[in-house]
Amino acid sequence: MLGRQTHTALSIVSLDCVRQRVCTYSKGVLRLSVSQAEAGGDSFKQFWGGAMRMAKKTDSSVDRMPFSEDANGPRVEDLRCILSQHDGTLENESSWRMRRKRLGLAPAWVEHLIVQNRHETMRLSEIIRDFLCLPEDVVERLLYFGAVHMSRIAPATPPSIDPKVRDCISGYREEALAYIKESGEFDRMDHRERQTLSKVRRVMDADCLVPLFSYVRVHLVPKRFNLFYEVDWASRVVAQGDDYIVMDKPGGLPVPPTVDNAVENVLSGTACGALGASHLDAARVAMESLFVTTRIDHPTEGLVIIGKNSKFVGRFNASMNGRIQKWYRAAVLVPKDNHDARIRDILGDMTHRAITNFKLKDLPYLTLIVDDGVMGPVPMRDTGKVLQSVECRMIVHGANELDGIPGYLCPDTHVIYELDIELLTGRTHQIRAQLSAAGFPIIRDSLYAPLTSESVREGLLSYARQPDDDAESKIDDECQYVRDEHGRRLAEEPEGAIALQAYQLYAHDGSIFGSSEPVTFQAGHPWWHNA
Repeated sequence: MLGRQTHTALSIVSLDCVRQRVCTYSKGVLRLSVSQAEAGGDSFKQFWGGAMRMAKKTDSSVDRMPFSEDANGPRVEDLRCILSQHDGTLENESSWRMRRKRLGLAPAWVEHLIVQNRHETMRLSEIIRDFLCLPEDVVERLLYFGAVHMSRIAPATPPSIDPKVRDCISGYREEALAYIKESGEFDRMDHRERQTLSKVRRVMDADCLVPLFSYVRVHLVPKRFNLFYEVDWASRVVAQGDDYIVMDKPGGLPVPPTVDNAVENVLSGTACGALGASHLDAARVAMESLFVTTRIDHPTEGLVIIGKNSKFVGRFNASMNGRIQKWYRAAVLVPKDNHDARIRDILGDMTHRAITNFKLKDLPYLTLIVDDGVMGPVPMRDTGKVLQSVECRMIVHGANELDGIPGYLCPDTHVIYELDIELLTGRTHQIRAQLSAAGFPIIRDSLYAPLTSESVREGLLSYARQPDDDAESKIDDECQYVRDEHGRRLAEEPEGAIALQAYQLYAHDGSIFGSSEPVTFQAGHPWWHNA
């Protein structure tokens, strides 16, 4: 039974013990705590992997407060700081990042619960409070940020995890499904509900009732974007119609909600600037009224189209194939030696082959430019996925040398050029990856700057394709590509804005936006012009 903390104890076992004892935990509440970094960064598909802890509720009266003294988990005071409402009096963003590092859990800490309370149906906030030993104010903030997700039964486990763990979770899933059918709940469901029993959804309602065998996921350390509160969102509205809103997105903010933060994003900012919602209500209004069509990387600034209804999104997406053109500005570093000739060489059509969603355990997801001969499937040793290379195309229409950017110290060995780019294929991180591979990294793009080196790109691809049976002997090979001599990670997703802007969008068919003529939308000046 899921009881109060004062009547329970947590029995923590290591991963090694889990492999031997996991099958004995068929009753009570199952709890898995996992660092998102150790789980490969993808909490949706790999949450059962990585460094795990399992806990079983007992009838002991021994107390244990894992979030006050436990060095392996977040402390309450740190959680309160991270979850505090930004009001201009709190710590700045760099101090907030330092607190996250103090937790020793680099990007996230996620708790996974399977509820086995046969005697009563409890409220979601009670389950989080009692089982994770969290105070009411912390639970309230987690729900406010949308850091809690739930499904009727636990999601399926990937085949790559330990078989004993997979068998244990599969047992819970089978038991849950049997209970749902025996109780008559399954018969009352429509076809769609039956097909989505294990679909995980964000829940922000503290009073939501959690049935037996439900799965609950709690992201205890949401990534914050305090820039959200500093933006004048009304001034970021470029155009608005009955079905759409065009926003000039600031660099450093995601467009849609992240898995652990539904509040601080461009969609919520649109609700504030275009629909008049307050910061407190923005996430709810955005999720009820707005839809993402185009999206750009969180460190990129510029134009995004937000739909007011799903019908507009469908029409817009159908028109993307050749009828909507997108232009970007990028400020890049060019080696000073013979820089005029280097720039002339990249003008015109630029085509590469790339592997999108490339992932190694010690790197963020990225797009890796590969040799033209890499055409077939590429197995990823750390994720078990098999990826195909795809074509990336863009046109560099022009290049202007800049005298400099105020506040940015250009290396003596380089000069700065601003490129005018037309995007032809919309791959993830495409412009960033292609310019880096050409030897011209975008200013402040810490993720792709190390990938200007062809040997680094080839080394990463070679490492990813190697079989996993000699992983220990190959770990040094990986580290030389992703870490410097001091052990610091080289390729890191930038926290703020990079020098890339989606500055113009041209629609040949203006009827999408209610016009009988072609329509052009233009963003404001990029940050490096205003610096």
